Amino acid sequence: MSSSDVEASHRSGTRSSGGGLLSRRNHEDPSIAAARERVMAAERAEREADMALQQARTSVRDARDHVKRLELEAEAEAKAAKLKQGQAKDLGKRARPLGRKFGDYQASKCAIANKKQDTTDSRWRMVIA
Repeated sequence: MSSSDVEASHRSGTRSSGGGLLSRRNHEDPSIAAARERVMAAERAEREADMALQQARTSVRDARDHVKRLELEAEAEAKAAKLKQGQAKDLGKRARPLGRKFGDYQASKCAIANKKQDTTDSRWRMVIA
Protein backbone atom coordinates (compact mmCIF):
# COMPACT_ATOMS: atom_id res chain seq x y z
CA MET A 1 0.00 0.00 0.00
CA SER A 2 1.40 3.39 -0.90
CA SER A 3 1.56 6.30 1.51
CA SER A 4 -1.18 8.14 -0.43
CA ASP A 5 -3.46 5.11 -0.02
CA VAL A 6 -2.79 5.06 3.73
CA GLU A 7 -3.50 8.80 4.00
CA ALA A 8 -6.73 8.45 1.99
CA SER A 9 -7.85 5.54 4.11
CA HIS A 10 -7.23 7.51 7.33
CA ARG A 11 -9.25 10.46 5.98
CA SER A 12 -12.20 8.30 4.92
CA GLY A 13 -12.21 6.39 8.24
CA THR A 14 -11.56 2.96 6.78
CA ARG A 15 -8.55 0.78 6.99
CA SER A 16 -7.39 -1.44 4.27
CA SER A 17 -5.94 -3.86 6.79
CA GLY A 18 -9.38 -5.14 7.82
CA GLY A 19 -9.20 -3.92 11.43
CA GLY A 20 -12.54 -1.96 11.30
CA LEU A 21 -15.59 -2.35 13.52
CA LEU A 22 -17.19 -5.11 11.48
CA SER A 23 -14.03 -7.08 11.16
CA ARG A 24 -13.49 -6.92 14.94
CA ARG A 25 -16.93 -8.46 15.51
CA ASN A 26 -16.10 -11.22 13.06
CA HIS A 27 -13.12 -12.18 15.21
CA GLU A 28 -14.94 -11.61 18.49
CA ASP A 29 -15.42 -14.36 21.00
CA PRO A 30 -18.88 -15.97 20.57
CA SER A 31 -19.77 -15.52 24.24
CA ILE A 32 -19.03 -11.78 24.00
CA ALA A 33 -21.12 -11.50 20.84
CA ALA A 34 -24.01 -13.36 22.52
CA ALA A 35 -23.76 -11.11 25.59
CA ARG A 36 -23.75 -8.01 23.38
CA GLU A 37 -26.88 -9.27 21.59
CA ARG A 38 -28.60 -9.94 24.92
CA VAL A 39 -27.74 -6.45 26.17
CA MET A 40 -29.05 -4.88 22.97
CA ALA A 41 -32.26 -6.97 23.23
CA ALA A 42 -32.66 -5.93 26.87
CA GLU A 43 -32.23 -2.26 25.94
CA ARG A 44 -34.81 -2.64 23.19
CA ALA A 45 -37.20 -4.42 25.59
CA GLU A 46 -36.70 -1.67 28.17
CA ARG A 47 -37.57 1.03 25.60
CA GLU A 48 -40.69 -0.91 24.61
CA ALA A 49 -41.64 -1.36 28.28
CA ASP A 50 -41.23 2.38 28.87
CA MET A 51 -43.51 3.09 25.92
CA ALA A 52 -46.07 0.53 27.16
CA LEU A 53 -45.96 2.06 30.64
CA GLN A 54 -46.56 5.51 29.20
CA GLN A 55 -49.50 4.20 27.17
CA ALA A 56 -50.92 2.46 30.25
CA ARG A 57 -50.66 5.65 32.30
CA THR A 58 -52.41 7.59 29.55
CA SER A 59 -55.13 4.95 29.38
CA VAL A 60 -55.64 5.05 33.15
CA ARG A 61 -55.81 8.85 33.11
CA ASP A 62 -58.37 8.75 30.29
CA ALA A 63 -60.47 6.15 32.14
CA ARG A 64 -60.45 8.21 35.34
CA ASP A 65 -61.44 11.34 33.44
CA HIS A 66 -64.29 9.43 31.78
CA VAL A 67 -65.56 8.15 35.14
CA LYS A 68 -65.34 11.66 36.60
CA ARG A 69 -67.39 13.04 33.69
CA LEU A 70 -69.97 10.27 34.20
CA GLU A 71 -70.19 11.08 37.92
CA LEU A 72 -70.72 14.77 37.20
CA GLU A 73 -73.32 13.95 34.56
CA ALA A 74 -75.15 11.58 36.93
CA GLU A 75 -75.04 14.21 39.67
CA ALA A 76 -76.54 16.81 37.32
CA GLU A 77 -79.24 14.35 36.24
CA ALA A 78 -80.01 13.54 39.88
CA LYS A 79 -80.38 17.25 40.68
CA ALA A 80 -82.70 17.67 37.70
CA ALA A 81 -84.74 14.63 38.74
CA LYS A 82 -85.00 15.92 42.31
CA LEU A 83 -86.16 19.30 41.03
CA LYS A 84 -88.71 17.60 38.77
CA GLN A 85 -89.90 15.45 41.68
CA GLY A 86 -90.39 18.56 43.82
CA GLN A 87 -92.32 20.29 41.08
CA ALA A 88 -94.52 17.23 40.57
CA LYS A 89 -95.18 17.07 44.31
CA ASP A 90 -96.20 20.74 44.34
CA LEU A 91 -98.56 20.15 41.42
CA GLY A 92 -100.00 17.13 43.23
CA LYS A 93 -100.71 19.28 46.26
CA ARG A 94 -102.46 21.82 44.05
CA ALA A 95 -104.47 19.12 42.26
CA ARG A 96 -105.61 17.31 45.42
CA PRO A 97 -108.45 19.69 46.30
CA LEU A 98 -109.75 19.75 42.72
CA GLY A 99 -113.16 18.12 42.32
CA ARG A 100 -113.90 18.00 46.05
CA LYS A 101 -116.75 20.46 45.70
CA PHE A 102 -118.54 18.06 43.42
CA GLY A 103 -117.01 14.83 44.59
CA ASP A 104 -119.35 14.31 47.55
CA TYR A 105 -122.37 15.32 45.49
CA GLN A 106 -121.43 12.97 42.65
CA ALA A 107 -120.76 10.09 45.01
CA SER A 108 -124.06 10.51 46.82
CA LYS A 109 -125.95 10.87 43.55
CA CYS A 110 -124.46 7.60 42.23
CA ALA A 111 -125.23 5.80 45.47
CA ILE A 112 -128.83 6.97 45.38
CA ALA A 113 -129.18 6.02 41.72
CA ASN A 114 -127.76 2.55 42.37
CA LYS A 115 -130.24 1.97 45.18
CA LYS A 116 -133.12 3.11 43.02
CA GLN A 117 -131.96 0.86 40.19
CA ASP A 118 -132.19 -2.14 42.40
CA THR A 119 -135.69 -1.31 43.66
CA THR A 120 -137.37 0.20 40.60
CA ASP A 121 -137.81 -0.44 36.93
CA SER A 122 -135.43 0.26 34.02
CA ARG A 123 -136.21 4.01 33.85
CA TRP A 124 -133.47 4.78 36.31
CA ARG A 125 -130.89 2.91 34.29
CA MET A 126 -131.49 5.24 31.37
CA VAL A 127 -131.16 8.32 33.55
CA ILE A 128 -127.83 7.26 34.98
CA ALA A 129 -126.43 6.21 31.67
